[in-house]
Amino acid sequence: MQIDLMKHSASVGLENGSVQMKPYASTRFLSVLMRPGVVSVPTVQRETLVIAAAGGNVWMGTKRLEVSEICSHETLLRLQRIAINLMFPSSGQCMPVAKVCDGRNDVEGGADELNCENYNCPPGFWKCANEKECIPVENVCDGNSYYWMSSCSDSSDEANCGEWNCTKGWWKCANNLCIEEKTVCDGRSQCRDSSDEDNCDNWVCSPGFWKCQNNLCKMLGVVCNGANDCGDNSDEMNCESWTCPEDKWKCHDSVCINLKSVCDGTADCRDGSDEILEFCREWVCADYEGRHYKLKYFKCADGIQCVDAINICDAYGTKNCFDGSDELNCETVAPPPGYIKCGDMRTNVQV
Repeated sequence: MQIDLMKHSASVGLENGSVQMKPYASTRFLSVLMRPGVVSVPTVQRETLVIAAAGGNVWMGTKRLEVSEICSHETLLRLQRIAINLMFPSSGQCMPVAKVCDGRNDVEGGADELNCENYNCPPGFWKCANEKECIPVENVCDGNSYYWMSSCSDSSDEANCGEWNCTKGWWKCANNLCIEEKTVCDGRSQCRDSSDEDNCDNWVCSPGFWKCQNNLCKMLGVVCNGANDCGDNSDEMNCESWTCPEDKWKCHDSVCINLKSVCDGTADCRDGSDEILEFCREWVCADYEGRHYKLKYFKCADGIQCVDAINICDAYGTKNCFDGSDELNCETVAPPPGYIKCGDMRTNVQV
């Protein structure tokens, strides 16, 4: 059984012989009973944290970890992308440091909000003037003083912004607000004084963006996609010589479409070149892992059509392949990454 901690877990605890993982938006625990055998937890580094039954021990490869070490183990830190290093004995619960001293009780009894005056905010966080709350540093001087938007309850994060240096990847407006750098010169004002849309002829677009002839910055993914995203149509010029991004595919007419749309049974290229039968028989279905997402596609038995691997033996038994082959032999077909097989031994569900 595999549990995707990156997607489902905000806290990890041990109780009554069970490893417990509490989802971010849930008040209940998901329990993995410590039965004989192991539970494998894949990490983003493709390592495996093995939780074994014997004595409630936790193993990382051949290294045994004490239960008290679970919260601070670097593998779990990487899984959460933000340190999980505080154990609250009253609940046996590990909390992401992002939730400690954030002004909200996340642990029974409010243990995560005690003695915050003496708590040092973790890297990437800023301490409010009231000395009781830590907020993400990118929320300082962002123009939002609403407490529910991870701002300080005393609004101190919006004071003295003239002296504040915006964090890396953010840009300072003329009125001293901080906005994401990638939104500068995008044709929509994020600064309340519109200063982010001034002097765009001298602005260098952020990585992953492309500059239109009218000086607007647009994401690389919209260049030569068949739509006028710049407004002056400059993003649709000279497409014959344009190289589509790695998660796109170039049609015969030079339009870039999503890689996952190639040979999916529906023509996405205006000239239909992504669905030519002879081509699709030779096409290797998308298997792409990028910075923000990954694609994993399955080739139907007809050898032509590609469908998303998550549709193989899905809970509804829906035939996504025209020939229905994605719903055949489900008892023996392994589930795709991030999915497990149900007790009926045929249905795959996301974990």
